Amino acid sequence: MSFKTALVLPLIAFTLMAGCDKPAEQKPVAKAAPSPSSSYLETIKARDKLIVGVFSDKPPFGFVNEQGQYVGFDTDLGKRFAKDLLGDEKKIEFVVVEPASRIPFLQSDKVDLILANMTVTPERREAVDFTNPNLRVAVQALVPQAS
Repeated sequence: MSFKTALVLPLIAFTLMAGCDKPAEQKPVAKAAPSPSSSYLETIKARDKLIVGVFSDKPPFGFVNEQGQYVGFDTDLGKRFAKDLLGDEKKIEFVVVEPASRIPFLQSDKVDLILANMTVTPERREAVDFTNPNLRVAVQALVPQAS
């Protein structure tokens, strides 16, 4: 064993043993008031149903099929949220929204969230909170090759 090792090992052992004296006294922790988002989540859980605003006429994103069922990418995403939050993808209610009703439905608690495309604008950002996008769309002009 080298001189450094012989010197450092007892120092490390002493430091570790010093931390084993007695447990720190536990101080009671004051509970913080629930944030609006956590209390709203509790509201959804207490209701045991997620209410989601979707379009009914925008295949493949959100539409009503021949059997009268809500289907599409947005509805699949909503079902996944219900499963993750409530343990069952069937604990969901879809509410049809139109472009003009999306924000008012959120603000009046007619829906818990909107899964229907919406462009982010400064005005809309003031009215509602946006998540990260689940789809990005690019607009391009197409012209004949010979032009």
